[in-house]
Amino acid sequence: PLAAAPKVGALCAAKFSVDGRYYRAKVTGAALGGKTLNVSFVDYGNADAVPLSDCRALDPALSSTALPPLALCCKLAYLKAAPPTEDEGAECAMALSEGVLGRPIRARVERRQGAEVFVTVLAASAEGSSSAGAASSADGEGAAASASVVASTLNAALVRDGLARVEKRPEVRNAATPAVLAALRELQEEAKRNRLGIWRHGDIEEDDTPEFGYTPRTTDNAWGKKK
Repeated sequence: PLAAAPKVGALCAAKFSVDGRYYRAKVTGAALGGKTLNVSFVDYGNADAVPLSDCRALDPALSSTALPPLALCCKLAYLKAAPPTEDEGAECAMALSEGVLGRPIRARVERRQGAEVFVTVLAASAEGSSSAGAASSADGEGAAASASVVASTLNAALVRDGLARVEKRPEVRNAATPAVLAALRELQEEAKRNRLGIWRHGDIEEDDTPEFGYTPRTTDNAWGKKK
């Protein structure tokens, strides 16, 4: 076992509470005076709270330099959503989970920024398809961006249902961006007219007050919205 809690960001081998096996993990925090570590499993993307006694030093042969993490931190390109601790954010998180968990998917990479990948999630692939789980390496350049193609994506579904809104100043910029944004904003306007999801109390972009379903924030959180 480790003698002391590693620093946040350090890699170790941590025992997953579900199956009792050790996996590569990155320390994201500590609790109970360092007796419990909050970790994310870098090859699977899930997280756990693991007792320090169930953590081990990582073999250098398994370092991130020798073997890059297999799980990627992905964000939905062009979208903003409330954090999952808020009602609207919880609805969005649930819809996202239902759209991707436990099924093969295809995603188009729109942009890479450090360890983060901004993606458009395409229609789920058929079970057993050879293209399941694949991601385009074109980074959006020259990608088809017709209204019909955009409308069939999970990104568009969240906007259409009023669960996410389109960024005013998108972090993603490539050849497909203008056409994609135009299609997404058209769906957003439809959701506003129908008072769906976050728009149920009106246009939160025009009246950003608590009674209109939006609370001003001051720092970025994992969902990209200010808090």
